[in-house]
Amino acid sequence: MALKLQLSLALALTVLAASLRTGHSCNSGNRGGSGSESITDSGSGRTVRVSGYVLLNPAPQQLPVNARLEVRLQDISLMDAPSKLLGSQTLNAVSTRYNADRRIPFSLEAVIPADTPFMPHSVSVSASLRGDGVSYITDTAYYVNLQEGTFEYRDMEITIIKYP
Repeated sequence: MALKLQLSLALALTVLAASLRTGHSCNSGNRGGSGSESITDSGSGRTVRVSGYVLLNPAPQQLPVNARLEVRLQDISLMDAPSKLLGSQTLNAVSTRYNADRRIPFSLEAVIPADTPFMPHSVSVSASLRGDGVSYITDTAYYVNLQEGTFEYRDMEITIIKYP
């Protein structure tokens, strides 16, 4: 257990050192996203907009009338600590937004605190859908790679899986 912690810490320090040497964040690219949106800097942080689609796996023909989707933007930069909620969007009656492609559009805005590091994998998006005995959750991390001066995440695709 101690060796695992030492290796994790060594990896985190290596990534941080690389970021400091180059003067910007390491960026591992977008996962299914393209386009860019500006970050508005203020004393308290950067206003960020994230948009895209939630896909259901397996995709039902229709959703319950009372189905509710919640999409969350979270700071996950602290190791061995709970994530911090930066922003969320809750959509009620999503059955009306469930389109022929069997996906649900979302868009959320949040202020990322000024002290949040420009590091890969420090901010992620997750989603859950619930209603009338139907439950779907995110089982994969969908990272938002912050970049100084810009924020590149539009047309993000998040897959949620059926939960028993």
